[in-house]
Amino acid sequence: MAEEPPPTGDARFDAALAGLCEYFAREAGLPVPEWTEAPWRFVEPWWFVTGRPAFHAYVLATTPADLSRHGVFCSREAFDRV
Repeated sequence: MAEEPPPTGDARFDAALAGLCEYFAREAGLPVPEWTEAPWRFVEPWWFVTGRPAFHAYVLATTPADLSRHGVFCSREAFDRV
């Protein structure tokens, strides 16, 4: 995570990579890399990973803050691990 990944060519995925890196770094107690703050690591309009608009309100409420601040919305359950 220390090395910045190259652009993917899709602003949504570039923002998602930054948000995921932040989320997992904080979860592991590691410092969040500075590259996650690059302006192009934030996406507008927001990206709701779900393809079903009926779930947007739920996903908006349950997305981890590290992702939502990058404009990427995916419910917290996607990160549940056994």
